[in-house]
Amino acid sequence: MKKKIRELTGINTTYLGQYKYKDANRVNPKILARILELSKEYPSVKRSNELGWQSKKDFYKEPCVAELGQFVQTCLKRYITKNINTSIIKDWRITDLWANICPKYSYHKRHTHPNSDLSGAYYVSVPKNAPELIFTNPHRYMRPLIIGSADTAISPTDGLLVIFDSGLEHEVNINLSDEPRIGLSFNCQINKI
Repeated sequence: MKKKIRELTGINTTYLGQYKYKDANRVNPKILARILELSKEYPSVKRSNELGWQSKKDFYKEPCVAELGQFVQTCLKRYITKNINTSIIKDWRITDLWANICPKYSYHKRHTHPNSDLSGAYYVSVPKNAPELIFTNPHRYMRPLIIGSADTAISPTDGLLVIFDSGLEHEVNINLSDEPRIGLSFNCQINKI
């Protein structure tokens, strides 16, 4: 029997998952209050946030994120089921979860999330005209006239969850709003069979 040839096959395709949390208006104020409390308790942990504040990576231990955690796990399952060969996956777990406060003039420099498989950003409180989350096109330097060189920008809104490949470079430009952009970031490790 002859095998059918596919006309187009994606190679190393990268997907972004976007999910809206329907209970954000109820849950986000509790998360926001705890983030603001912690930001007064200790100085920022230095990672990608310039001129802003980032919590320790154990924010998942905070009771205020328990409900949100269920939503994130549901979305991770949907993302993994649609985009990854599930026959080789045993399970997955969130290894790190931290809070970010980005006041006026702060930004996230371009970075990746090493030692993890998937990462995510969840928006707790987003001011109007907040800077976009920008993903660098991984193929931008390879024949840009054919493939294209445009980066992908995601406009943040309260309650938006974005899931992506941890190796995908991303950044957030300078926040020019008088209000801070506040959110959570996480890393996920996939365990194979």
